[in-house]
Amino acid sequence: MQSTDQQSELENTARLYGVNILFWRNNSKLTPQMAAQNSGIPIERYLLLEAGKVVPNAQEISALSDAFVINQRDLLPLIPDTDRGIKPQTWDDTLKSIRTVTRNGVSHYEYADLVLAREVPQMRPEYLKILITEGANVVIN
Repeated sequence: MQSTDQQSELENTARLYGVNILFWRNNSKLTPQMAAQNSGIPIERYLLLEAGKVVPNAQEISALSDAFVINQRDLLPLIPDTDRGIKPQTWDDTLKSIRTVTRNGVSHYEYADLVLAREVPQMRPEYLKILITEGANVVIN
């Protein structure tokens, strides 16, 4: 038997999947019937998925991504990892995450994460320290 918290979390997850499925169906200009047919999911089950009443299994996610012509990751719900949407790093965490970029055997710069967030993974504030100052040794991407 599931606890109330587990049931609530499952319902929230199903709702978030449903929002994504509806978004991508609308974006793909498909009716619910067309989406169900193109994915091979029975219409009754598809309507439950889109309404956020049930969580799709791996096969359904694959079938829906094919029907909507999108990446499977696009159907995964974005579950915030903090109440403010960010995860500040302590300075010690930042120091532990320092990576050095080396090109042709010469260290060019080091960088580390200052803040992490699931919501915007492509935007990560970083600490950056330039290590190379001689133009002749710089290798550009």
